[in-house]
Amino acid sequence: SAFGSVERTAEFLRAVAEEQGVELAEQFAAGIAFLSRFDEQAARARMNELAGIAAALRAGSTLPGVEILKRNSARIVARAGDSAIKIFLERPANAAREARSLARARTLGVPVPELLGSGADWNATRFLSDARPATRSDLAAILAATADAHDRGLLHGDLHLGNLLVDRGRIVFLDLQRARFLPWVPAALRRWELGY
Repeated sequence: SAFGSVERTAEFLRAVAEEQGVELAEQFAAGIAFLSRFDEQAARARMNELAGIAAALRAGSTLPGVEILKRNSARIVARAGDSAIKIFLERPANAAREARSLARARTLGVPVPELLGSGADWNATRFLSDARPATRSDLAAILAATADAHDRGLLHGDLHLGNLLVDRGRIVFLDLQRARFLPWVPAALRRWELGY
């Protein structure tokens, strides 16, 4: 929002209300309600913008400011500002599956891109502008990050260098449409995920 995050603004307003006394409680409540409506409107506008970009890409058009990162028969991946948009052409249902997996992984504390929005056949995540593709030289960090993800209950299901980024020294997992979440990941599945 224009005020920064709603949470930070709510903290500020709460502190002012405590400092100034109970008479500000109504103003505090009205301020929070306003910010919530403002954030909801901004989120709806952002979703509409992302849906429009996805529709244009699906139709074969590229809008100004949108860069195609990958295009094949299965999907289109593009960058639009701070967003990475992925359109699932062959298996549209993978969009919903990946959106659920991204949200669940973030809840578990597994490093994945932030989900900004999703539609029937597309997802948009925060583009990690400082990230670089993982390489074999990142093996120690990849093994540690994968062990941590397994400890948190995530089995990626399609783990390879093309589905990993390094963002400020941290391994970030991509392409979670095959991910599974388990109460614990058995040793045999941990080894299978790593290819041995």
